[in-house]
Amino acid sequence: MCELQQIAASYLEAFKSRTRDGGERYYYLDGKNEYLVLQDFIRDEVHEGYLPDDFKYKTVHACFEAVAEGFSSLEEVIDYVGTDDRYFDLLSWSASHLNRIDYVNQVLEETSLRSYTDILSHAQYLEVYEICSQTFNFLEEQVQATYDCQEEDEYE
Repeated sequence: MCELQQIAASYLEAFKSRTRDGGERYYYLDGKNEYLVLQDFIRDEVHEGYLPDDFKYKTVHACFEAVAEGFSSLEEVIDYVGTDDRYFDLLSWSASHLNRIDYVNQVLEETSLRSYTDILSHAQYLEVYEICSQTFNFLEEQVQATYDCQEEDEYE
């Protein structure tokens, strides 16, 4: 197992999940000190300082899961994570956070899509792409940091 996979697998252990009364599963971090770097990443980069968001947590978790299972490129990870294919789920996603209108507006500006479902699906893809890119970069930085620490230990 390569270092990227190992680090992703170790970060998966930081996630806990619960199920709401309606049957919806959500993820959260267990708050152990060993995962402070992960907590900071999710709070500062993925959530950009906003309150926690279930979709973002679910997507980060799925990214880690994909890498831990051996998907080694950003494109493979994004394909693994995917987007919702049910209209209700897309509507729920778009209504779950006010900032999601920015993704919808971006799709309207950059494409000629006219189907509401297609617009929402493409908008959700933009957010998935953004989160997966951030997460993949974070993992690569963690691999580099591990490598840098090993080099320092060798010179001491």
